[in-house]
Order: sequence, then structure tokens, then C-alpha cells
Amino acid sequence: RFIFDIEILLLARYLRIAVVEVPVNWHEVAGSKMSIVRDSIQMALDLLAVRLNYMLGLWTVVDKEDART
Repeated sequence: RFIFDIEILLLARYLRIAVVEVPVNWHEVAGSKMSIVRDSIQMALDLLAVRLNYMLGLWTVVDKEDART
């Protein structure tokens, strides 16, 4: 749920795509349904799953430039 942006950054690193930080204006909205403990644990598990899948080769990144040759 919340880990997709981390995976995009990981893919950018693998594909050597430059990434820059861009400031944004943030406005807090009352009534969030996020549970800091439950969702933090879920994010950690999701991050572990992403990292393990790439490290163990279950998921791979194919650079289109390299695939053409």
C-alpha cells in the first residue's frame, strides 16, 4: 500500500536514472485512518519483501537498452 514509491526509487537506482528531491507544500488533514503502529509494521514487511525478491532474483530488472543488444 505505502511502499510503491520506495520500489520506484530502487528501480531508478538499478536503471541508473537520476532522481532529485522536489519540495512540496503539505497540508495536514484531520481524520486520518492510518494507524502508525500497524501501518509502520506493514511498511517494514513490504520493504523486506521487495528487497528480498530483488536480492534473491525472484524479481529482476531488465534495462531496455541492454535487452536490445
